[in-house]
Amino acid sequence: MKLKSLLLSLFVVLSIVSCSIEDDGPQIAYSAAKVVEVNMPDTLDFGTTHIVTLKIEKPAECFVFSGFEVIPTLNERTVTPVLVYNANDCFAENNPNNVIEEEVNLNFIAASNGSYVFKFFNGLDADGLPTYIEMTVPVRE
Repeated sequence: MKLKSLLLSLFVVLSIVSCSIEDDGPQIAYSAAKVVEVNMPDTLDFGTTHIVTLKIEKPAECFVFSGFEVIPTLNERTVTPVLVYNANDCFAENNPNNVIEEEVNLNFIAASNGSYVFKFFNGLDADGLPTYIEMTVPVRE
């Protein structure tokens, strides 16, 4: 019985000492990238994959393009490029001269007839509301 009590006490002490609520590991964070230029075809061919080239702005070199958030609503697509960074080590200074431009590609399949309306995230206005570069592109059958 004494041995069981000793082992239980040792287990409890080790559990308390080995647990830490502080996490010193990387803190991954995400940010929206501003689209400054879009290279889009004039028309889309139905059922065909099209490459749309976007020029985005990154606030610092340590921000890495991660992909796109695409929100579909009928034939409208709201597209926001997503950046990932380590919040512990990556600091973006509020200096517009530090902006880094990068080209990224969005693959898009025209899966319906009519026209598509694309809204590419272009930053925030003075009131903190999102602004967009809007383009309407017809689909050819």
